Amino acid sequence: MLALPISLAGLVVLEKTTSKFEGFILVLGLAVVSVVLLAILHNQMLQTERLLHSFNVIFDDFKDKIKTYPPKLQGLLRITIDQVDKQGRTLTRTFRLLKGLSLLPIVGALLLAAIKYWDGFVWLLMTILSIVFSALNVAPNFLSP
Repeated sequence: MLALPISLAGLVVLEKTTSKFEGFILVLGLAVVSVVLLAILHNQMLQTERLLHSFNVIFDDFKDKIKTYPPKLQGLLRITIDQVDKQGRTLTRTFRLLKGLSLLPIVGALLLAAIKYWDGFVWLLMTILSIVFSALNVAPNFLSP
């Protein structure tokens, strides 16, 4: 997550680029950073879910029989179970927030590049569309032997 502020600083550099090639390389780099951050966060989420599942496997028996234990132990078990549930919800919210933040570099880079190089995007889109539609207008007798 320490790469996130540096990635956001990359948006400033993208704004100051003078060539389209530099802009492309910066957008590509920011996309890689976003993908890596998302992959790391996804892995952390899986590890957290695995730990919470392990906790639930262990404590499910206690939850079912909690009334059979002495009152002091019941209270301690309830506190522990509630704290772990609360921590799991907090971690889920934190991971969602961090995933959203990790998308900022690529979203910002794409928006900035689209604004800065709008004419190039329009030209590229028109070129692609003209190639696609001109290929559809090939005379059928040209293709026959």
